[in-house]
Amino acid sequence: MVRRINLVPASERRRTETDVGMLVLIVIAVVVVAAVVGSYVFLSGERTARQEELNRLQAEIRQIQTELAGLAGFERLQAEKDALEKTVQQAYVSRTLVSEILGDLSLVIPETAWLGSLSLESPPAVVVGAQAPDPESKTVPLGTFTVEGNTYSFEEVAGVLVRFETIPALVEVTLGNAGDPRGSVDPNVEVRGFTISAGVKNAQPDDTPLPVSRVEVSP
Repeated sequence: MVRRINLVPASERRRTETDVGMLVLIVIAVVVVAAVVGSYVFLSGERTARQEELNRLQAEIRQIQTELAGLAGFERLQAEKDALEKTVQQAYVSRTLVSEILGDLSLVIPETAWLGSLSLESPPAVVVGAQAPDPESKTVPLGTFTVEGNTYSFEEVAGVLVRFETIPALVEVTLGNAGDPRGSVDPNVEVRGFTISAGVKNAQPDDTPLPVSRVEVSP
């Protein structure tokens, strides 16, 4: 067996040995650089994707803003329509329904009584947009109602008076006088004349719906 003899001096031999520490440092540096490069590439891709998403969202926002600007005209028309409907509602509710008063009158007057004259004046209508009256105020503008008629007895005059009090639109029903007949009557029949007066109010509830489903507003 041939023996190998190292002729390098002992002081110089360490230079020929592998520097493990340096090799480890080099490997670590390579790994760090590779990680940095990989992170940069990954983050660049994420940044590009986020930028594209941001551009898409900004384009959608601009489109929505354009659509909203187009809808502004419809919102104005809707506001005008609501205001007009409210005005019509107020005007409708503030009406005094004379036809209903006369209809109620025809239902309550007995067959044994007949009218010679009738005067009916509705209360003043509420001006739309005017300040509403104080709800605690006892002063309410009323219309006037006056009738003259005949019946056959004072008891029937009282019955007519009570029946008039059942009409919702009539308030403060008062018997003016009773006695002599009103107008031309048969002299052979005993007849009692009467005069009845009352105030007239608007008996419609404030939430009375309009008789139409909607109010059309033309642009």
